[in-house]
Amino acid sequence: MRVESMRSHRTIFLASVVALVLVLPVTSAQVRATGHARPRIAAADQRLMVGKFIKTRGTILLGGSMHSKTTMTMTGAFSVGSAQGLSWQLPLTNSLSLNGYSERVDSFSFKFNHRPDSFRDTKDDLGLAVRVFTWANPPQHQAIRVTETLHLTLGADLSPFPSSASYPLHGLSGEAKHYLKMTPNLRLPSSANGLIKQFKRKGSEQAVVDAVTNWVAAHTRYDRSVINGPYNAAWVFRNHRAACTGYDNLLAGFLRKLGIPSRAEQGWVEPKQVVVPGPNGSKATLTWSVPRTPGELHSWLDVYFPDVGWTPFDPQHEKFFVDTRHIGLITTIDAGEVPLGQWSVDDPGASGATGAPLSNGSTEILPADGLPGGSVVKISTKDSTHFHFRGLKKDIKNTILLSR
Repeated sequence: MRVESMRSHRTIFLASVVALVLVLPVTSAQVRATGHARPRIAAADQRLMVGKFIKTRGTILLGGSMHSKTTMTMTGAFSVGSAQGLSWQLPLTNSLSLNGYSERVDSFSFKFNHRPDSFRDTKDDLGLAVRVFTWANPPQHQAIRVTETLHLTLGADLSPFPSSASYPLHGLSGEAKHYLKMTPNLRLPSSANGLIKQFKRKGSEQAVVDAVTNWVAAHTRYDRSVINGPYNAAWVFRNHRAACTGYDNLLAGFLRKLGIPSRAEQGWVEPKQVVVPGPNGSKATLTWSVPRTPGELHSWLDVYFPDVGWTPFDPQHEKFFVDTRHIGLITTIDAGEVPLGQWSVDDPGASGATGAPLSNGSTEILPADGLPGGSVVKISTKDSTHFHFRGLKKDIKNTILLSR
């Protein structure tokens, strides 16, 4: 994360989506500023252990359902130095109801070591639901800690994908058209035009999306070294390697060139394995993040079908659904930078979000550096899963995808 000096007596700290996806704008009452945060999204160490059918390549068709009860606890800390009239804005996780995936927020709570004087619920400049906490006189040069607890019910439906939408699409709503915008992260080079023409020859939207997803999965290698970029579609198209954001932007770039709306879900994946049935009684295990950790930040896509609505995809392994290891927190126009906000202080030498002096515009820091018990995430899940193997499509030569 970058700290930028705007004037000799004003320093802005751009808050990022770090471990807890919580540390949003902290604003001194005397100084308000605007800007865009640079997220440090750590794409998961995704692995599909294919066991007895390791030589099988193609799309494994699954049926059944997956339900999970998940408790997620996120703790963050920062020091406000000598700031006065503090307000801290934290995102509120909304329930989701998509085609093939549901996320219900059963309850949530915030607990502070220094209680705020008041709070209010509103929306930020992006339309995201937030809760704004305020302190008339925040504790001077002391760490303020917050723990948010989320109780969630998650569901994944693996019934056969039902869309019968024709292609090209017509009569899209204004909300869907918003997600046809070609952002800088999604622009493809002219060398992709031949592929785009091939995809257009498919007769239905589902066939087009299926073909594009297969191509992206087959021609892109997961590379953890590019977790923090580059993640734009053109770079991934040329280099054939990416972390989660790169997979998402490449798929979304193709889809928008084809007139198909897509949007990014920014959230969390946990490391608990998903056991997947394969042909001839075999099994596979899918792991979305590093074992023996609480998981990590991740992104995936929703693709719009006029007859069934928004449908989640994780282009690294899953088509037409995502499993309940995925917890969606923020919806964005692409899988790039997330403009979350900032806080500011008048004195560049005052204590910042790390409890250490900001160096007037050059030091790269993370929230809670230098504070004991900084950003911590804990997660627990109980599953009820009923998967069954429906068939295998040999439509990809060098990888495996899971599909409804």
